[in-house]
Amino acid sequence: MNKPLYYLGIFFLLVFRLTALTSQIVINEIYADVAVSLIGDANGDGIRSAREDEFIELFNNDSLPRDFSGFQLIIDQTIKHEFADGLIVPPKTFLVVFGGGMPNGLFGQSPVLLASNGSLALSNAGSSVTLQTNEGVVLDSVTYTETNIDASLVRTPEFTGDFLPHTERPDAFGLPYSPGTLTNSFPFNNGDTTLIHFTVNRGIAIESDGRIDLSLNLINPKPSQVVATIELTGGTGDAADLANFTSETVIFPVNSNSQRLLSIPISDDVEIEGQETFIFTITNVNAPDSNQISINQSFELTIFDNDNDFGLILVEFLADPPNGLIGDANGDGERNASQDEFLEFFNPTDAAIDLSGMTIYDADLLRHQIPYSTIIQPNQLFLVFGGGEIKRTFDNTVVQKASSGRLSLTNIGDRIMLRDSLQNIMLLHDYEAEASANQSIVFCPIEKEAEFINHSAIGVGLSLSPGILHDCNPFTVGITEAKDSDIKIYPNPVKNKLKIELPKTLALTGTIKLINMQGQTIFNVTSTFFNVSKLTKGIYFLKIPTNQGIIVKKIIVH
Repeated sequence: MNKPLYYLGIFFLLVFRLTALTSQIVINEIYADVAVSLIGDANGDGIRSAREDEFIELFNNDSLPRDFSGFQLIIDQTIKHEFADGLIVPPKTFLVVFGGGMPNGLFGQSPVLLASNGSLALSNAGSSVTLQTNEGVVLDSVTYTETNIDASLVRTPEFTGDFLPHTERPDAFGLPYSPGTLTNSFPFNNGDTTLIHFTVNRGIAIESDGRIDLSLNLINPKPSQVVATIELTGGTGDAADLANFTSETVIFPVNSNSQRLLSIPISDDVEIEGQETFIFTITNVNAPDSNQISINQSFELTIFDNDNDFGLILVEFLADPPNGLIGDANGDGERNASQDEFLEFFNPTDAAIDLSGMTIYDADLLRHQIPYSTIIQPNQLFLVFGGGEIKRTFDNTVVQKASSGRLSLTNIGDRIMLRDSLQNIMLLHDYEAEASANQSIVFCPIEKEAEFINHSAIGVGLSLSPGILHDCNPFTVGITEAKDSDIKIYPNPVKNKLKIELPKTLALTGTIKLINMQGQTIFNVTSTFFNVSKLTKGIYFLKIPTNQGIIVKKIIVH
């Protein structure tokens, strides 16, 4: 045998084999810019994470199974995932690699993996993504540029075309991604069979949302109307929480690949029910032609209760720091629209509250992971700033900075949530445009009704008061520092008798109130010399009415 020709033939066979392999295994979808709010939760674990919800979707477009043993996903020249030995991907099958988290869903029944390096680190500004064998043979490589689209990039047409934003595909019905399925949410190779299913198979809502819309998709329609029946078939919740929903029909028009929404009402009661689940199932598809239910036959809805007896309350928040140094809430010498935002909570109970491991959310975005050993004592404040250097002194207040580097409280409306380690909602407050008034919003009991009002309604001349708890009765602050400092209160800290000395320019015009950290008036006095020995140790405030306004001073009883 002519050896040179033999080896040349082997070489061309190997080149053909690698070329075939390269052309058959493709990078089909890249999710780098995780959508804001919970819609960005691509892995379905109930948490939107800019790192964990990133994913890369591969597709074996061959007619044969492929051994992925040792294959590598390389992002910007760094190996981010190495496929385990023995991983065989069936023909015409998707394979999804998430950045992290706990993927929860069907994903078109495709194999789902987590990045072996702990993350994918796909940059919104652009990255190169390469799939190669353990011998370094490149199977597919993609380079994308800046992608601030709150959605994935997907090949159009699937498997062979250029990358386009997922939301620009009409068959995506506005969904920002489709890991493990075609862009229309259906599995690969449905043939001509008319299929119907839920677009996704799980979701969450909060009791106060009032409703949730479940989306259903239909593919390969026939010249006839399709009617689907959706029933409540299980879960831990009571149908009364869904306004006694039992079943509903959804109608798809003739010859129309389409999506339909089923609106489910949610009852906002005052019962403490905790987290509940509801299972909705497509039980029947009725049309003259052959129809089938697809993979996502059921939808699991989790409703978080917004009623609880947790104890901690939100007493003040600042979403719109006022201009100038008056907006310098954290005291670092400059007003910063992000860093000077704050949330202030209060423990009005007679027991300590352990916040260890709990989280604070802005809408559906995690903003602060509360450190372990964070204990809020009775009558104590808990204050979280967006960032910056905390240079003010906040006595008897637990002060932290948002672990994410920001709170991002939207001026025109947002949702503040405190969740426990199981994602149960322990505290929830929705607000609207009232927060855009260049001041904080303060919680006040008015005529036995709990209300949030502008700070200026109680603190005349002051736009915010982090670290100070007041009784919501109007008081004037902001008179000149010289006048305020001319008032002498001693001894402070005090154990027995307290003396107040006013300068000649100030005159007492009414009753002095002593107020505790809960905002309650303990007693009224008309004298500037009185006894506090019977008071419980702690921090109190004196509201001193003068001819130039009410002055608030803090004292410590020990």
